[in-house]
Amino acid sequence: MVRIRTIRTQSKNTSVQIVETISHGKIRLIKHIGTGHTQEEIENLKELAKIHINQKNPSTLFPEKENTDFTRVENLELISYGHDYAYKYLSAFYNLLGFNNLNNKLLQDLTIIRIIEPASKIQSIELLKKYFNIKYSEGTLNRGLLEITNLKNQIENCAIEYAKRYLNFNFSLIFYDVTTLYYESFKEDDFRKAGFSKDNKSNQPQIVVGLIVNKEGFPISIQTYKGNTFEGKTFIPSILKLCNLYNIQRFTVVADAGMLSEEHMKELEKNKLFYIVGARVANLPKKEIEKISKSLNKTEKTYYKTNTKNGILICMMYP
Repeated sequence: MVRIRTIRTQSKNTSVQIVETISHGKIRLIKHIGTGHTQEEIENLKELAKIHINQKNPSTLFPEKENTDFTRVENLELISYGHDYAYKYLSAFYNLLGFNNLNNKLLQDLTIIRIIEPASKIQSIELLKKYFNIKYSEGTLNRGLLEITNLKNQIENCAIEYAKRYLNFNFSLIFYDVTTLYYESFKEDDFRKAGFSKDNKSNQPQIVVGLIVNKEGFPISIQTYKGNTFEGKTFIPSILKLCNLYNIQRFTVVADAGMLSEEHMKELEKNKLFYIVGARVANLPKKEIEKISKSLNKTEKTYYKTNTKNGILICMMYP
């Protein structure tokens, strides 16, 4: 008996097949129709399977008149799928951010595919071809990446203009933090160095990334450093570079305890910059530690705040 069978694949999709039950309960695969990702796709594949069965094994002496409406689902064959809507949507937002003014199609395409399916640079151009039929050679990619690195300041300008226009950004309050990005390699160079890795990849080369965002978390500026750079050493250079680039006279920066040191505080005060920094109690003077200890009194989820010349230190008891 010929029938339609659906089975779950390892990727948790549904395969639609035409099978035949033969002697002793054994099943023979006649034709694999396709694999569906949604219920609608599965039902469409079942309709195609019915058509195939009827063509091979007509069930009536007087079959219905052939349907010539090629727009009907049963007359269509699912061959492939893409992410056209995602590409159009992300392209529209890319333009809204103002990045289209950079006139760099490779940057746009790499950005979009990175959001849809993060992958290596080589795999990214393969995915662009697979999903959108957008073709780049490896040579074009490598040359294009060199051009993109020269667009850093223009990219940041676009981000800042967007933040000013839509997020009421005015540099009065910014947040700073650091992360690390490692490479799938064990060979270092002048910039990619092994160091303290936030991904637990201390034996692989990495770079250190300092990121400045607004109060909504929207990225404003980014700086990269050698992989063996102590994260606290990135704080002042990143902040001062932003100040000098945009001639900022006054703002408040928020950072975590890893950025705090007496040297940094003096540097910020010297440049008349205000700050809010989570303090490591052990780094403070003994009298200040005793004062904080009495205030917190070993009570969890409470905090102690003390003012300095240009900023605020916050200490907190954690569970």
